[in-house]
Amino acid sequence: MRKWISREEEAELPEFESFEDAWEFFEKRYGKDVVLESVEFINEKKCYFCGLIIDWESYNEMVRLFEAGEPVIGMKYLECKQPIQIFEDGSVHIVH
Repeated sequence: MRKWISREEEAELPEFESFEDAWEFFEKRYGKDVVLESVEFINEKKCYFCGLIIDWESYNEMVRLFEAGEPVIGMKYLECKQPIQIFEDGSVHIVH
C-alpha cells in the first residue's frame, strides 16, 4: 500500500510555473495513483483538486457510493486518498 506524502516531502517539491508542470511531476512520480477529481475556482484562481490514492479498493467504493447518491461515511474513506490541490499558477497544497 502506498504511503502519504509527508510534510518533509512537500517542503522539497520543486517550484512549478503552472498546473501542467506540477501535474507532469506528480504523474511521473506517482503514476496512475494520482488522479484529477475536479476543477473549481477559489478567489478567482482555478484550482485542480487531485488525490494520491492510498487504497484503491476503498477509493473505488467511495466513488461508487458518491455517484449513487449514497452517504459516504467512515474513516476508511478519509484515509483512502491524500488530497492535493494544484492551482493554475503551479502552487501546490497537500492535505496532511
